[in-house]
Amino acid sequence: MIFKIEGTGKETGGIYGAFLGQRVPDTFEIGGEFFLLNFEEREPIYHSIELLDFKKVMHPGTNVAKNFSSEVNLIENKIPRRVLIQMNDP
Repeated sequence: MIFKIEGTGKETGGIYGAFLGQRVPDTFEIGGEFFLLNFEEREPIYHSIELLDFKKVMHPGTNVAKNFSSEVNLIENKIPRRVLIQMNDP
């Protein structure tokens, strides 16, 4: 994640980068308030996802995507369940 801090009036302003799994927290001050940016350790997940189908629908006559969908098997405790994941589909 890249973010920009402005308006601190100090050398702490600028562009910062943070990485998932980062173990050292970043602290900074804005307007007399102190902020802490800290990424916690990841939690394991106990399921699997198998992609069955992927669709990308374009707006007619353009190169602009209208919506996306994926049909997946969500496998929990060795039991598959079909799930449809959709984006930009009202």
